Amino acid sequence: MAEGARRAGVDRELRSLRLRLALSGFVAAYGMVLILLAVVLTSEEQVDEVASTTTGAEPARSVPTVDTIEETGGLETDPAILLTAAALAPLAAALSWWWSGRVVRPVARSITLQQHLIEETSHELRTPLSILTTNAEVLLADPEPTIDGYRRGLERSAEVAERMRRVVESLLVDARGRARVIDRRPTDLVRLTRSAIDDLRPLAAEAGVELGLVADGPVRARVDGPSVERAITNLVANGIRHAPAGSVVVTTVGPVTRPDADAGVDQVEIAVTDAGPGIAPGDQAAVFERYWRGGDPGPGDDGSGLGLAIVRQVAVAHGGGVEVESPVADERGTRLRLRLSA
Repeated sequence: MAEGARRAGVDRELRSLRLRLALSGFVAAYGMVLILLAVVLTSEEQVDEVASTTTGAEPARSVPTVDTIEETGGLETDPAILLTAAALAPLAAALSWWWSGRVVRPVARSITLQQHLIEETSHELRTPLSILTTNAEVLLADPEPTIDGYRRGLERSAEVAERMRRVVESLLVDARGRARVIDRRPTDLVRLTRSAIDDLRPLAAEAGVELGLVADGPVRARVDGPSVERAITNLVANGIRHAPAGSVVVTTVGPVTRPDADAGVDQVEIAVTDAGPGIAPGDQAAVFERYWRGGDPGPGDDGSGLGLAIVRQVAVAHGGGVEVESPVADERGTRLRLRLSA
């Protein structure tokens, strides 16, 4: 509700700005038209005066004097001038509205990019901050702490802090107009997935959920490692939030081959399966839309509705896509598939 009200307020401000600009543009444009028509009328009167002086003929249009104004009851205006001025008014209004739209459009785009940066930064940093907090609580709650235990905890915190730095840098790159420009490099997706899962184990333990990884060996593909790791983290974190205590969230990594065996590997897939309540068929098409939230996500949900939308952005940037399968078994569970071009 708050997000919708804020966006509606921004839309109202942009419409108000466009209306003010259009009005100012109309006044300026139409004022220039009236001035030009006045100049033309004055020029015609001067030409008539010169012609009458040269030929001695009666001028077609003389400059009005006070006496003639009193006799005629006012100034005589050429009907053609009035018709021209009236006809140009709608044209000036249309041009002013078009111009104001061109001016406001970059402003609206900048506001949208700013909103996305703030929202995605908030979402992407929430999970690492939760991991840092949970890691610290685990270390402090240890009744018999050891130097090795503290070292492992600090090493994990350093890894998470480094990930936060990379996330902030990649989001800033997106905000500077180079969004979704990826740096593809040969990467072992199994190793990348294991790293993301290990970072999320403290959150899973807090929720009473086990994390599993299934792979038949290294799966290599040319991908942008940091952005794909962000997507995997979002998928697994989503599974943790929706999985019941005592269940397992399983991540499977493997190649996807074309029907033609000679063509080789076409795509790679990371699939995350949870045993949660599942997603209704009518809601599955909206799962990867920004701000969408469905069902009862439980107390651990961040409420932003951005995690899976970011997953789709990463998939599209890599020439792939995302799919949802629900239910998985016994009318429960959800499987989210992230596919990337190899």
